[in-house]
Amino acid sequence: MRGWHWGTRAGVHRGAAPDADIDASRALLLAAARFSVPAYHAEGVALGTAVLEQEVVQRPSGPVLVAGPWATNAPFTVNPSYLSPVAFDLL
Repeated sequence: MRGWHWGTRAGVHRGAAPDADIDASRALLLAAARFSVPAYHAEGVALGTAVLEQEVVQRPSGPVLVAGPWATNAPFTVNPSYLSPVAFDLL
């Protein structure tokens, strides 16, 4: 998980960015398949697993990506712009 807000030289906010985490995980998995680099696959799976463990809550209707690790307790905060059905299917 990386900081989502950067200043001129350093992270201003070091909280997670679930949408970027999903994009990075998907990119690593696609690159692993395209370039046959097992390390990319391992990193993509590791990042995807971290998202599931730290940025997803389990609800009766299924898993829900929340706005960050800070949003995993009720009331949950969800940012609809983070939803990526294509990436979720791949992951």
